[in-house]
Amino acid sequence: MTAATETHTAWRPQMTPAEVAALAVNEGARTIMVNRPPAITWHKLKINEVAANLPALPAASRTAVEVASGDAVWGAESEPFDAALAEADPAGHFESGMGAEAEAWLAAHTAERVLVDVAAGEEPDPVVVHVDAQDGAASVCALDIVVREGARATVFAQVDSPAGGTGVAGFAVRALVGAGAHLSLVLLQTLDDGYTYLENTAALLGAGAHASLTQTELGARRSLVGTAFALDGDESAVDIDTHYLGHGENNLDFNYIIRQRGKATKSNLDANGSLADASSKILRGTIDFIHGCKGAVGHERDTVLLANDKVRNKTMPVLLCDEDDVQGDHGASIGHVNPEQLEYLEARGLSEAQVEALFVGAQFDYAAVHAFDERAAAGVNRLAQRVIGREAGAHLEGEE
Repeated sequence: MTAATETHTAWRPQMTPAEVAALAVNEGARTIMVNRPPAITWHKLKINEVAANLPALPAASRTAVEVASGDAVWGAESEPFDAALAEADPAGHFESGMGAEAEAWLAAHTAERVLVDVAAGEEPDPVVVHVDAQDGAASVCALDIVVREGARATVFAQVDSPAGGTGVAGFAVRALVGAGAHLSLVLLQTLDDGYTYLENTAALLGAGAHASLTQTELGARRSLVGTAFALDGDESAVDIDTHYLGHGENNLDFNYIIRQRGKATKSNLDANGSLADASSKILRGTIDFIHGCKGAVGHERDTVLLANDKVRNKTMPVLLCDEDDVQGDHGASIGHVNPEQLEYLEARGLSEAQVEALFVGAQFDYAAVHAFDERAAAGVNRLAQRVIGREAGAHLEGEE
């Protein structure tokens, strides 16, 4: 069994869920098109979309998904969220970052659904969800979150592969944040190289609502991450903080879509990462100022450190604007370890490989410091031990 591989194709319309279900290639494997931005660019750049060839896999058993703490419904049906969505989104603005084909594939391979439904004005204890990927299966958690008017919710979720193996794992997140409500969502991925990771997020915010999303992507042979926020309510806001690490021949592919429809809405996308060995990354970030969003403000930035000359990085920040009274800025900061830094560290006894491991280790160290429970920290340390030969936070040891 092999992980998903990367191919690029000419542009074509996204398939409907019915068309996806009818598509079968490579003896039961599925090829799905994911992470297409709202506005495409030159096809020769091979950045407009990505084709994921997913192996034929059964859904993992329900035991792959565990609610470790907090008030959540394990084994929930989709109807409660669907009903809340129909009421909150009569205009049909709700969309996901990866697209309809990924939605259909993830729905067909869901191991278990978890529902977090916070009543108006309430602030319950944080919910913690863990997914342990099962060998030879698709270990997908459907995570539905409803934060009703004036409520506050915190959700931590991790996918890990403590037993190793191969397969596909990930999250299909749907979130509704009501008027004046607040959602803090933290997603952590610490999978081994035998896995492909899919993370598909769709969120809708009401008036005065605020959402913060923290993503940490450390492992997996292939990571496909799509995130979409609809800021429909006036004065709603979202903050996205993404940390990523590429190592070995790993490939990361991100797509962000932020639609600002409400007046005086605010968005901030801040991505920071390191690419080492022969890894590669594509990040598409689109902030869409839709007509009527007067006073809206949006910022996006991708900061990436290229640890050597073999890595490949593509960043496509985009601002779409159909409103005059808005403020938006976007950019990317891409840099190598400069020769002076390398010479300084080598003069103090570090080899070039150790210098690279130092920068890679910094991402693990950050994740370990911010791990939300012991199990999350254990996943970070397990992966760090395999990738850099030490636990996160430990001092870099000299070569034998």
